[in-house]
Amino acid sequence: MSSIEIRNFEADDTTQFTIKDVRFNHNTLKTPFKTLDFNDLGSLRDIRSLERRWLDKNPVIEKSQNVKKNTFEKEIDRPDAPFLSDNYDSYKRIPVLSDKLILNTLTFSFNPCLIPDYEDSLSNFLDIYHGRSDILFVPNLKVKEYNQDTSKSEVAIKTGDYLNYVGCAYDSLKFRNSKPIFIPVSTRYGVKSSEELVTEMLASGFRNFWFDLEGRSSVSVTAQLRGFHRVVARQGLDDKVILYGSNIRREVKPHKSDSASAASDVLATPLGFDIVGVNRDTQRKWMGGNTDYTPPPKEVTIQHKGRFFDYTTYEYVKYPDYADTTTLLDRYGITVPDLNRRPKFYSTFANSFELNMEFERQKYAMQYDNSLMNYLGGKKSITDKVLKNFERVSTRKETPKVTLNDFM
Repeated sequence: MSSIEIRNFEADDTTQFTIKDVRFNHNTLKTPFKTLDFNDLGSLRDIRSLERRWLDKNPVIEKSQNVKKNTFEKEIDRPDAPFLSDNYDSYKRIPVLSDKLILNTLTFSFNPCLIPDYEDSLSNFLDIYHGRSDILFVPNLKVKEYNQDTSKSEVAIKTGDYLNYVGCAYDSLKFRNSKPIFIPVSTRYGVKSSEELVTEMLASGFRNFWFDLEGRSSVSVTAQLRGFHRVVARQGLDDKVILYGSNIRREVKPHKSDSASAASDVLATPLGFDIVGVNRDTQRKWMGGNTDYTPPPKEVTIQHKGRFFDYTTYEYVKYPDYADTTTLLDRYGITVPDLNRRPKFYSTFANSFELNMEFERQKYAMQYDNSLMNYLGGKKSITDKVLKNFERVSTRKETPKVTLNDFM
């Protein structure tokens, strides 16, 4: 089922970090790899102010979108089918972006299986989507819903229904296709259910997987990721599987008042992600107004959004506090007025390249220093507790320990 070919596979002995050459349709991506993040692009004019030489260095753009039920139903009934054209056709018309891979990833905030004749409706929707993404992603489902009676989020879509949906959507996308297709693995299920889900998907021949973190930090889904790697390793498919992660929270626990905050997205690679996609903040349900809340000054919000990655500490630092802001801005052709106007977009643009350079350092530590774990352990923001998340999974089942009294 995979139209992707993997070559030159290398795996770290102590972490889940891997190196792969991913080939498809005359394209080659060397992983690990960070895409350009266009989630916070305000206007196409902002692209023209960017340094052309840097834009040329990154061949992949991703934009993610949550799709509500009313949008889904409206778009399948519009004869001009404009859905996602602003996120695809408009980009392709810009010369500097015309030859890039433009990826649109979607998350359904509703259960499409509850819509009458849902298979036909889903197929119609995905027919539109097919022409508006150079790599295809079966849309993820938000499998949890907020229960007002219990004041908790509860699983509303069973794993069996999730699998049926994925199979139906995949069949719709592959009908007239030469593009790679990634299928979603929800990170909202428990570890056991998640492992059962992955086992069924591998048995069905799927090899390209997409983890939609829905605005959570990379280390918050460690248990599900380790379960995924355990299932893959037991079947001997480590060198056959691609793992794409996106909608990852930029920092582990962001606070606007902190000058520096521990990075989350850079930790995706030792956790086993091959391709690191867009950032997204956690989407919290609004439960009513707080009349005592006073928003922070605009300057604080701008500085918080406009953080830069510091590879020496693995932290995101507010740009006025960053060690060499002027040099960094000059390198990427970003002005301070640009940063104040669109702080998230311009800082994210620069950070995409800073992360890719850091992934090269991680490769070097693995290949030549033979100690990626030691390299990561030297970063200020990585505690011993965080470091344990990266340990390579064991495929052996633990043998129960028997005490002398039990033996006797």
